[in-house]
Amino acid sequence: MKKSGKSFLNLNSTTISAAVVGLSMLAVVAVGGCVPSSGTGLVAKSRSSVADVPTPTTFALEEMRSRSWTDGTLRFVDHLYKGDGEKAFVIEFFEKQMPMNRWSQTTKQLVQGRATIDFVKDKEKCRITVYGDGSWGSTYIEVAIWPSRGGAKK
Repeated sequence: MKKSGKSFLNLNSTTISAAVVGLSMLAVVAVGGCVPSSGTGLVAKSRSSVADVPTPTTFALEEMRSRSWTDGTLRFVDHLYKGDGEKAFVIEFFEKQMPMNRWSQTTKQLVQGRATIDFVKDKEKCRITVYGDGSWGSTYIEVAIWPSRGGAKK
């Protein structure tokens, strides 16, 4: 092999930079499984604990602090999820995902760091409460579903 003052592979800084960027993007896709299309960074699980209420993939059901009951006609759900995600992104996630499951948003409020969003569908009500801070600790999602009196208004 003849030495000519150039590196063995003859790579310049532009080629190396492009390779690093490409490998970084490949690593994000490989580790994360998929890249979300929305700006929130939150993706719905393929299967959720409640069939018609999506859950972000970065959240897990706190089974010891959750309960649900149904008799085939009525259902009551009181679930708590813990995970990573900034409150604003979690709120946006539910505002986009719930209508895909035929839920209509009725109210939204932010009081003392807790966001509450109410939805209705058929003869049920659903309340999503988000609190905590994903930047410095865990974020929590409470999902409550109960029958509405006289049917829900759309």
